[in-house]
Parts: sequence; structure tokens; C-alpha cells
Amino acid sequence: MWGWRRTTPCERAAQWISLRLDAELSEVEAGALDRHLERCDACRSHSRELAVLTGLVRSAPLESPSVLISAPAPRRRRPRVTRRVALAGSLAAVASAVAATFTITGSSGGPSSTPVFSSPGQQLAFAYTKSESEPQFVSSTEGTLGTSIPASTWRAFR
Repeated sequence: MWGWRRTTPCERAAQWISLRLDAELSEVEAGALDRHLERCDACRSHSRELAVLTGLVRSAPLESPSVLISAPAPRRRRPRVTRRVALAGSLAAVASAVAATFTITGSSGGPSSTPVFSSPGQQLAFAYTKSESEPQFVSSTEGTLGTSIPASTWRAFR
């Protein structure tokens, strides 16, 4: 069975001994460690050995390395993410430019078949000359709608 298991009193004492040597043990934990060390000879001798070893290491003079030691800096992942976002934005811009080109010129690549009028008079003349089988477009002269709309829809608003 995998998962969490309860630590033994000696395992907790070993952790507390290390914390005491670094002056990081709380008062409650220090009391529990002292009670355990009174009863357990193995942990008491382990505590003495670690105290001597720690004292020797801390009292030794610091040595300067004869060779310069350098470690490579950890790689940052942000530039990769930034490049991906920039690439996605560029692709979206290209796709919208292509879509706008096809929308303006039509899918056939030629000029659009939608009539373009330079004046409202031209638009009205076009509307009256077209046959009744095709939808007619008239201009709004009252300014309420402001755009060209099919004649059948315009009549519905009157």
C-alpha cells in the first residue's frame, strides 16, 4: 500500500536533532526531544555525534576555491511563450487580411457584383430601371435609417 505513513519516535527525534543544531526547534518540540533522548540511547549517541560534527564544520576556516565555479542559469520559459503568442497574433492578422480581401473582391477574385452608387440619384435611377423579378434597392431620403435597404423592407417601415 502506497501513501502516507506515520513516523516513528526515533525518526522524529532525528529531524528534531538537526533542527536544534540550526536553532530552529520550537520549545514544545525541544521538550519532546529531551524526553525522548532521556529514554533512547541510540538517539542520544546520534545527537552527540551530530553536535560534534556540526561544531567541527562550523569552526573550520572558510576556504576559497582555486577554480572559479559557475553554474548555468536556469532557462526561462517566458520567451518561448511570448514567441508563441506573437506567432498566433501574426497568423490571426494574416487570416483576417485574407478574409477581408475575399469579402471586398468576392470569392471569384474579380470585382464585386454588389452595385456601388456615387449619389442617391444614381441609386434611385437604378432602383426604378431594374425589373420586378430582382430585389430593388432604394435610398432612405428621410435620414431615419441612413442606409440603402430593400424596397420591400422599406415599405414595411412606412
